[in-house]
Amino acid sequence: MVIIVLLQNFALLIAISATYRVILARQEKDSLSFQVLVGLLFAVAGILGMLTPMNCLPGVFFDGRSIILSIAGLFGGPISAIIAASACVAYRWWVGGAGVVMGISVIVESAAIGVLFYYLRRNTKLVMSVPVLFGFSFIVHLIMFFLTLALPGGAGYVVMQQIGYAILFLYPLVSTLICLFFLDSEAQIRDRKALVESEKALKKAQEVAHVGSWTWYIQEDRLEWSDEMYRIFGIDKIRFSGRLSEVVQNAIHPDDRAV
Repeated sequence: MVIIVLLQNFALLIAISATYRVILARQEKDSLSFQVLVGLLFAVAGILGMLTPMNCLPGVFFDGRSIILSIAGLFGGPISAIIAASACVAYRWWVGGAGVVMGISVIVESAAIGVLFYYLRRNTKLVMSVPVLFGFSFIVHLIMFFLTLALPGGAGYVVMQQIGYAILFLYPLVSTLICLFFLDSEAQIRDRKALVESEKALKKAQEVAHVGSWTWYIQEDRLEWSDEMYRIFGIDKIRFSGRLSEVVQNAIHPDDRAV
């Protein structure tokens, strides 16, 4: 049952990572709007995760909120973590049950550890490698493991026996895989933005120097020109076919073309 719950949350987080990538491509990463949007995104994910829990005992259930909220803190920062955690705390309080104190404690500690590693990542040379990511999630879930002792009537020991292995191994494993998806999204968006800036700089340099650049794909007989090349030759970019023969034809004076 615990594996099914984790797979459900894994699929949910894959969808969240795709949405995160869209937000990241359109918002500056440190902007307030970015952090608020990411916080709302993870708030929805956390509540959706709690809608499909694994019930261990009456009023005691487990889901992927620890993974979701720790990642919210790690990638979104404090504002994102506060928004997501607040929504999840409110929902968990509303659901109630014997595990409400333990459940809220897990929400708070997961978000807090995520924020801690967010600052470690920003302010130190800590590289988010696989061992670091697994260690990060292991810390989150080791604390979660011991927080089960807050369950009343000795229920924590029963839960430890039932899913202790999942909390200490499967949860960190799933979290690590999801973090890698998020890191890959960040790297691709960062590279794309850097490429756009580089192209802008090259375009400006060509305008200033009045120098163009081109690439000729011989097998296709197709040319790719920079914008400055069109200005140099006085050719309409929209009407240009991209054929070398057209360039040669336009370079010859009209009176000499029939010769």
